[in-house]
Amino acid sequence: MDDPDYIPDTTSSSGDTGLVTFALDPDLSSGCDLVGGAVSFTSPGTCVIDATEAADDNWSAKTVSQTIDIGKGTPTLAFESSAPAAVVNGPTYTPTFDKTIGDTGLVTVTPHSGSTACSVSNNVVSFTSSGTCVIDATQAFDDNWGVSNTVSQTIDIGKGTPTLAFESS
Repeated sequence: MDDPDYIPDTTSSSGDTGLVTFALDPDLSSGCDLVGGAVSFTSPGTCVIDATEAADDNWSAKTVSQTIDIGKGTPTLAFESSAPAAVVNGPTYTPTFDKTIGDTGLVTVTPHSGSTACSVSNNVVSFTSSGTCVIDATQAFDDNWGVSNTVSQTIDIGKGTPTLAFESS
C-alpha cells in the first residue's frame, strides 16, 4: 500500500494500432484508484485493472485484466521529541513521534529490557534513579498499516537535588 503509483502498460501484436484504455473493474476492485493513467493504492484489497484495446482495420477488440493484491503498508516511526535533561524525581517526559501519514495505530512506549532507571505509565516516562534510561516505542497496526518498526531513545538521568531543612528553630 505504501508503494508509489503504478502506471499500467501493455504490449500488443505487431502492426496492431487500436487505442488502449485502462479502467478499474468496478465489481472486483477495492483499495485502488485510477486517475490520469496512474493507479494509486489506498487501502488493502484487490485491484483489478482492465486494459481494452479498440478494434482497428485488421484486429478485433480485446480486453485483458491484471490483478494486484494490496497488502497493508509498512509504517515508519521516529521520535519527534529530543531526550530531556532528566534528573531523579524530576519532571516527567511524554515523547512525541513522527509517524506515517494516515497511520492511526496506537503508539506504545515501554522501558527497554534491563532499563531500570525509569518507569513508563500511559506513555509518560518517570525518572527513578540516576543512570541511563532507554525507552522503546512501537506503533500498533490499524486497518491499512502493519506494525511499525521499534525505535529507541536513550535518556541520561542526573542526580536529583534533595531538599534539606532544620525541623527545629
